[in-house]
Amino acid sequence: MKHPMLVIDGERNIRLRNAAASALLARQDLLLDSHGALKCRDRDSDGRLADALRSLARDHAPHRERGSLWLRGVDGRCAAATLHALREEAGREKRRPRVLVTVFEPGVPPEVDPKLLAMTYGLTAAEARLAALLACGKTTARCSKELDVKTSTLRSHLSAIYRKTGTHGKADLVRVVLSLCAI
Repeated sequence: MKHPMLVIDGERNIRLRNAAASALLARQDLLLDSHGALKCRDRDSDGRLADALRSLARDHAPHRERGSLWLRGVDGRCAAATLHALREEAGREKRRPRVLVTVFEPGVPPEVDPKLLAMTYGLTAAEARLAALLACGKTTARCSKELDVKTSTLRSHLSAIYRKTGTHGKADLVRVVLSLCAI
């Protein structure tokens, strides 16, 4: 199961969600989809989410691109959430700031959604799939086999991934990619 991941704007409007986020919202025990806007079930958690979003919008700078908070469900269980400010895409008209929200419930192993990875770093679909596989511990040879691409194509994708993510090697790439789904 993938971690619930949502892309929201500064007004909390949900712009994108993965299947795990849809399932979490449908349960309505931790987060709610309130007419297209993200709300926390617990009032204190909702206030912390609002504060974290304001902080990201106010302090939007390279050193302040992420935040984290605890969310409390109706049954008292806690989950952690990270907020990651998304970079504006070059050549696009100015839009409201967007934030990637990832929810971590106890006992669910980390996994990266290639679509959200592509959106976060401006990767192509093929580059995002490769980065996700590498972050899950796959070797370059295994990635080449699973993606059915030649080694030279894989090297080309890796070069583009390193440039777009600002990383310098596989270990650095894995660290950055897992930072999307780790606290």
